[in-house]
Amino acid sequence: MGAGSSTQLSDIINCAAEAARRNNQLIEPSHILHAILQCEQCAAYGLIARNASNIDIIASKSHALVQAEPVQAEIQEGQPQMSLRMKKSLEAIVPLVYGENIRAFHSGDILLGILREGTSPAAALLNDSGVTLAEIEAVIEFEGETVLFDVAVSGV
Repeated sequence: MGAGSSTQLSDIINCAAEAARRNNQLIEPSHILHAILQCEQCAAYGLIARNASNIDIIASKSHALVQAEPVQAEIQEGQPQMSLRMKKSLEAIVPLVYGENIRAFHSGDILLGILREGTSPAAALLNDSGVTLAEIEAVIEFEGETVLFDVAVSGV
């Protein structure tokens, strides 16, 4: 995995954190999904585009999901906090990233975590749009991370 993919992952996380901070919200999977849909060069965007019926509709609906997330009475200064659902989404991919073959974390992993956690509005939106856990796991398992990045960059 090249440096570009880790930069893209960082950009996605920073974009999601900024949206949460701006709206006085905890970071939710919907923030991550919305950020992914703004990063056409990242692997996760390519995975969604490859499997979704209409990525523009998903992008519009993901924006609505972010706006619908509850506002927190008070968020501490500094790093935005993650919701329990977001933490569970990340925990769902720990064995994948830190399992037998330790490897770098990439945007496709975050997408996989959201789908594995499965209870968030972001996961429901992806499933309803044809982006399912089984489809994403099959692509990641079959193609591996190197091909994932080629798919994303080539515009699917």
